[in-house]
Amino acid sequence: MKNSFLTTICVLITIISYVSKAQSGSQPFTSSGIFTVPVGIDSMTVECVGAGGSGGGNGTGGGGGGGYAKKTFPVVAGTNYNVTIGLGGNGTSTGISTLSIFGLAGANGVSVSNPNIGGGGAGGNGVGGTINHTGGTGGGGYYTYFGGGGGGAAGAAGNGFNGGNTIAWTGICLTPGGTGGASGGIPGGNGGKGAGFTDPNCNVTDPAAGGSNFGGGGGGGNGNGGAPGTGANGYVLISWSTCTSPSAPTGNSNQTFCNAATVADLTATGTGVQWYNLATGGTPLNNTVQLVDGSHYYATQTIGTCESTNSFDVTVAITVTPEPTGQGMQVICHSGTVDSLDISGVNILWYNAFTGGQQIPSTTPLVMGIYYWATQTINGCESATRFGIQALLQTYNDSVTVTGNTITAIGGQNYQWIDCSNNNQNIPGATNMSYTATQNGSYAVVLGHVNCSDTSVCINITGIDIKEVMNPADVLLCNSVFTKNIVIIQPTGGYNFQLHNAVGQLIWEGKQIEQHDFSNLPNGIYLLKAKRNSITQTIKLVKE
Repeated sequence: MKNSFLTTICVLITIISYVSKAQSGSQPFTSSGIFTVPVGIDSMTVECVGAGGSGGGNGTGGGGGGGYAKKTFPVVAGTNYNVTIGLGGNGTSTGISTLSIFGLAGANGVSVSNPNIGGGGAGGNGVGGTINHTGGTGGGGYYTYFGGGGGGAAGAAGNGFNGGNTIAWTGICLTPGGTGGASGGIPGGNGGKGAGFTDPNCNVTDPAAGGSNFGGGGGGGNGNGGAPGTGANGYVLISWSTCTSPSAPTGNSNQTFCNAATVADLTATGTGVQWYNLATGGTPLNNTVQLVDGSHYYATQTIGTCESTNSFDVTVAITVTPEPTGQGMQVICHSGTVDSLDISGVNILWYNAFTGGQQIPSTTPLVMGIYYWATQTINGCESATRFGIQALLQTYNDSVTVTGNTITAIGGQNYQWIDCSNNNQNIPGATNMSYTATQNGSYAVVLGHVNCSDTSVCINITGIDIKEVMNPADVLLCNSVFTKNIVIIQPTGGYNFQLHNAVGQLIWEGKQIEQHDFSNLPNGIYLLKAKRNSITQTIKLVKE
């Protein structure tokens, strides 16, 4: 089975800037030839329709429709261009090879195995144009009986339509064959119908039709000698009008964008500005095309019907700002605001959502378990992505109880008692849950927790009678400096003694203090409390 291809029709239209008394003209091509650019012409548009594929014989599919391509090119007067017109059914492409624009031919129809319907030839594509359309696929034929319709050629308005499938044989041959597909608009042609029969006994052929000019696919033949239809040839039309090319657009040749941008974001001053990927020729760029950092983009302007032959070159820089950094889960003591969150970045902005949402002030109170999303802005470019932090608010009991001169913390995992009267200085060694004051003053405790700390209120302790006594009226200290025993003379008796270290910890308590051996105590300052009834005296001792 021979493959049949639609010949592409190329229409070449030259466009020049509008001037008064402009010359215009056109030259059609129905066969291959040479086109010479007229004097005064510097721009032309090429329009191509591919040749149609032919239908196959003996109940095969219809041929495919030819493809369509269109584009405007800058030209130089006097230049010769070879125009190739393909013939229906031979698969030759139509176009101008030196300009790399073609309408590809449709494929020929083929047979399929019984009892299937199929074999329609594929439509040809448009190649190299700023507009490219595809021809319709040929309709399916039925094995040895009925032919499918030819596909319609593509045109200026769009793709060609597919040819119609024939029907399966059910013992009766009365069918006209598959219908031809419509074209996609001028200059494309419709596809031809497939072969069938006008009687139920398969004796009288309803013949296949050839494709219409230009580029229509031929219909498939039937199984009783009904010949297939031939695909239509290609066609070329060259038309032009004289004009003077306008100057290229103007503007900033180095354009910088934040994070991402499209062609629509590029700026140039001119009329009918069009962006391309190359300085000359190239592909027109849709406004939705994403810009690439470091790439060049080229703009032309069109005044009247004339597009500038020179282009305006723009180099694009895409600045990408990274999101700020930090810990994704942060513990905040008791309460706080968004400003309490720890994050590394420049010109931080906070939002209430990962994307979209609303910007929130840094004074916004934190809510337990809620995520807060941050961006940073560098050189006017805000990061496109946001860093999220989940706030965990920890509440602890920082209250204390007071019994006499002893203050006891309620909560906490570790402790450090401080002297509020001495600029909140730490009291050395005072790291227990309770602290017994040895002198009047104001005291508080710093409560340590996991990733958090709290400080209690300051507690005022008064009424402590601390005296440094050598010969009190009723207690005689024989040795203010001791190494082993503390000797006390008790004229009236009945005293209870408590020995404390310098930070208020109780070391020993009892009545017979003189009989106790204190030689194992570390050297330092000690306080001895002698209590009898409601009278308490505190005596400073030194252990050596």
